Amino acid sequence: MLGRQFAGYGLGWFLSDYNGDKVLNHGGGLSGVISLQTLIPKKNLGVMVLTNFADNSLTTALTYRILDKLLGLPERDWSVEFLKRQKKGAERRKKREQELQAKRAKGTKPSLKLEEYTGRYFDQLSGYTEIKNENWQTRF
Repeated sequence: MLGRQFAGYGLGWFLSDYNGDKVLNHGGGLSGVISLQTLIPKKNLGVMVLTNFADNSLTTALTYRILDKLLGLPERDWSVEFLKRQKKGAERRKKREQELQAKRAKGTKPSLKLEEYTGRYFDQLSGYTEIKNENWQTRF
């Protein structure tokens, strides 16, 4: 899709190329608050996309739309391309889940009733987590 010749990571930046130029980018955020900073040093060009509700694909699609415009490249519908990519990813995840379910040992049950798994747990690496049973569904 992007026709990259290389991709890597260095000093906190994701490194790749686009249209023959080295690209540095890094994004971040929390659920519903996503940002993406993209630099093309050779062109003295930077794009920062900040959202208050979006997934990662929107920030990336918008960034490449802006880069294409600023670099004088032909217009591409990045939203359609990233939507196709998301759908393929969802299909792969669904297939992997089906394969895992097919490999499960048949006729087995949890050792305890679901309610008995609820509680607050601690791990030195991850810290505290709490498992609750709400509306007959276990939530993490």
